[in-house]
Amino acid sequence: MWQPSGDYRRLNSVTVPDTYPVPNMLDFAACTARCTYFSKIDLKKGYHQVPINAADIPKTAIMTPFRLFEFTHMTFGMRNAGNTFQRLIDRTLSGLENASLYLDNILVFSKTKEDNGRHLQKTFAHLRSASLTANAEKCEFGKTNIEFLGHTVSARGIAPLPSRVAAIASHPRPNTFKELQNFLGVINFYRKFVPGAAAMLRPLTDALRGSPRPKTAVEWTAERRTAFKAARAALGKATNLAYPRMGAELGLMVDAYADHEGAALQQWAAPGFLLQEAGTDTTTLLAYERELLACVLGIRHFRFMLECQRFTMYTDHKLLTHALAKAVEPWTARQSRNLSQLAEFTSNIRHISRVNNVVADTLSRPPAEKINAVAATPVQVDYKAIAEAQRVYPETAASGITSMTLQQVQFGGTQLLCDTSRPHPRPLIPAAHPRQLFTAFHNLPHPGTKATGRLMCSRVTWPFMTRDIARWVADYQECGRTKVTRQPPAADQPIPVPTQRFSHIHVDFVGPLTVSKEGFRYLFTIIDRSSRWLEAIPLTSMETDTCVEALISSWIARFGIPAIITSDQGSQFTSMIWAATCQQLGVKHITTTAYHSQSNSMVERIH
Repeated sequence: MWQPSGDYRRLNSVTVPDTYPVPNMLDFAACTARCTYFSKIDLKKGYHQVPINAADIPKTAIMTPFRLFEFTHMTFGMRNAGNTFQRLIDRTLSGLENASLYLDNILVFSKTKEDNGRHLQKTFAHLRSASLTANAEKCEFGKTNIEFLGHTVSARGIAPLPSRVAAIASHPRPNTFKELQNFLGVINFYRKFVPGAAAMLRPLTDALRGSPRPKTAVEWTAERRTAFKAARAALGKATNLAYPRMGAELGLMVDAYADHEGAALQQWAAPGFLLQEAGTDTTTLLAYERELLACVLGIRHFRFMLECQRFTMYTDHKLLTHALAKAVEPWTARQSRNLSQLAEFTSNIRHISRVNNVVADTLSRPPAEKINAVAATPVQVDYKAIAEAQRVYPETAASGITSMTLQQVQFGGTQLLCDTSRPHPRPLIPAAHPRQLFTAFHNLPHPGTKATGRLMCSRVTWPFMTRDIARWVADYQECGRTKVTRQPPAADQPIPVPTQRFSHIHVDFVGPLTVSKEGFRYLFTIIDRSSRWLEAIPLTSMETDTCVEALISSWIARFGIPAIITSDQGSQFTSMIWAATCQQLGVKHITTTAYHSQSNSMVERIH
């Protein structure tokens, strides 16, 4: 059977784009909770069922060895084909609550078999009214387990297709970087089912850094071979993703670690989770910025389920719960952008302890990453040497450690004696190795005693660990040679005298003072820098709106709007009302450095 097609690249370049959105492929999972019977309808030659405007038919002409052909119905390769067809399907089947639409694929879901039959009748009635034809060979009706858009759909949730899992499990090792990209593309389609996918695929994704040539041969190191085998076997242990229940409370739990961000969308079960490797430009961020980035990435990943929904953001970083209520401006442009994106979706951010934030914490800190955190440092962890030393120094297990539960745990292919009293096991380090591990950890960011202790205590342990770390940090010679013990003060920068009167004014207030007969307790002082004109306005209170009213009524009404206002960082001058007033009047507001009143000395000296 001949099926002609054309190259419409030049036609597409001058076609006005249709911005009608195509839905997310997993939108059907948002409304199939508690359904047990499913039917699938596939439209026959979907695009060819849409007629083309008679005036535009000549534009579709293609040349063949036989003759010149023109398409009277929409064909593949046209710029707006998918958007046009999705609009047609949405309009045709609008109002059907038990049908999910994705281009020419229609999923009908019901709680009982009888309901499924009634829903199918309504769906076919709508299709008949639009003269759309279904492909009977690809349709399936009234099944409890069905294949839809590359997933197995059942009452338990969605899972990868067994045939695709088997194909990936037998996938040959890629020879070139192009073949490696194709393999990672297949894995990434199903990565939402694989916990810890980013950590598992990291050796393979690192191989693609630097944009290597597609036909260059891949050098298969032992680490890459291990990652490739783990990736092929991971889908065999895939986790079923549950359907979200409409009306149930949604919770997005996030967590960030040094090189990973994790997020889990939860109700009564897990509708989805995300593990993403941090980019090279984010691994050096502060903890606050990494947690904020994890919130934004989680919202971006689950946007199709969170948009227009009430949900709660959970994080183990308590400072982030006050991020949207702070009056102080964000420090960096990155923080400002991320806070703006976060505020578009929710302002309900709550703190959750790390013990209760199990899923997101596990995703952001894969077990291999927790213990193997020193693998990137010059000093490697030799598990075999540690295991041998544990046998040579048996007194380690009994000296000074009484609050631990010691068990044999597998690490790096070696059985190690570990403390299992915490959520994650910590290898017990014998007497010959603590200083070596301390050097490896401390050489990462050269932190202080407390930070080094927190960094190491969560990963390894040995007797009198805190005492040893404190002694070694105090005696670390490299830190002592480079530490700045005395910071010279910065030079004072003079403030230029303005060329016009009343263009640059300094403001401040003093109080509470002794209450006057009129009930005044505060003084709001305004000084013009060029003429040294002084205005002292008595006030009963120092609320922000009172300061704004005094400034406008007593100063601006007589001398006009100044170009610059200098003040300290008092709450009255950092409030949203003050900022909005200055913006409305076109005034540039300058605040002095905290605890440095020299910049506002004219007013401070008088007070």
